[in-house]
Amino acid sequence: MDGRDCAMYNLSDISFIIPVRFDSKDRKKNFVLSIKWLQQIHPFHIIVIESDKNPQIQELKRHINIDTIDYTFQEDFAPTFHRTKILNDMLEKVNTSLTCTFDCDVIIKKENFDVCIDKFNAGYDCVYPYGFGFSQIRIHGFKSNHGVLPLEYDFETFYNKFKSNELEISQTDSHYGHAFIINTCKYKSVYGENELFISYGPEDAERVERFRKLDLKVCHLQHENYIYHLEHIRHHNSNTSNPFFKSNVNLFNELSKFGKEDLRSIYKGYKYVQERRFGE
Repeated sequence: MDGRDCAMYNLSDISFIIPVRFDSKDRKKNFVLSIKWLQQIHPFHIIVIESDKNPQIQELKRHINIDTIDYTFQEDFAPTFHRTKILNDMLEKVNTSLTCTFDCDVIIKKENFDVCIDKFNAGYDCVYPYGFGFSQIRIHGFKSNHGVLPLEYDFETFYNKFKSNELEISQTDSHYGHAFIINTCKYKSVYGENELFISYGPEDAERVERFRKLDLKVCHLQHENYIYHLEHIRHHNSNTSNPFFKSNVNLFNELSKFGKEDLRSIYKGYKYVQERRFGE
């Protein structure tokens, strides 16, 4: 799991880590569609942590085979979703050479993953499985259903309509959110996710800036390699209304001031880094 200087990477080397809180019916539907999409591509190792007051994944059992997922429930009564901490919890469970952080509402074609594997075999450490700039396709619904995705969890219908271009979509910007694939050991060596970011904020921008400052070789795919985003209701954990947003922005601005050695020194002082032994 440490770089594979000789052996070639393949799809079986990727573990997916997916944090979830089902704060709407949209989230449940999108989770089912995303998981089923991944499972029809390849028998990936998929790790899921649901963090909430009570587990809700059980009601999805008739729509998805939960037994094929490495699932854990974490009881959390906080109204804010501590995504960075949950990602680090899952990262510690990964035993494959590559890790893909993956939002529970995105669709990525197999061809994109194949290109990512080529990038890792060419020496990259972190690959965003879509183009940079304007390669996000938002899926709003079925054209035949007035632009609304039905709340049913019918993957076959969705898949067929996706292939036949019967979805109501819009194209928008794509930078550093949604998903990325990274060498697992190097992910830990650059301190994983910064747990000082809580709920929604610029943690995606801070992460990639840190990766590059600490000498990771990072890239996106070509523009035509799209990422598809299943739309959903946006509560405080998905927008700037969360109570931590201002402190998240301040943290990003502060960390952006530092170069490589100072940044390492700061991260080595973080309690979560010391407890998880990241960076060693």
